[in-house]
Amino acid sequence: MSTTTRLKIANYLDIPEGTTLPFEHPSLKRPLLLCRVDGEIYCIEDNCSHRVFPLRDGDLEGFQLRCPLHGATFDVRTGEATGFPAYRAIKTFPLHIDEDHDIFVDIETDPEPGRISIGNL
Repeated sequence: MSTTTRLKIANYLDIPEGTTLPFEHPSLKRPLLLCRVDGEIYCIEDNCSHRVFPLRDGDLEGFQLRCPLHGATFDVRTGEATGFPAYRAIKTFPLHIDEDHDIFVDIETDPEPGRISIGNL
């Protein structure tokens, strides 16, 4: 049986407006990417659904993140693929921000010691 744990991944003040911040944890199967747009923080998987390629070096233009490899675009609010060649959405993850501006994501801890996952990651 798995349990849920809240993992601190960053501080809001460390992410300037219009930028992204990658997050990796040794127990996660895939890295995450935090995106700050209009004062809000969004969390997406840091992999393009067209090709397994990190999105972290892509251009963030408003809510659209462009993959640096082939130019596919994604809406960071929903993960929806909004531009060719990608047609599959990427995963998004809800965040929690506390009074100290720390950003947390909920993770599921597997019964196998040391292994955690977020959704299907």
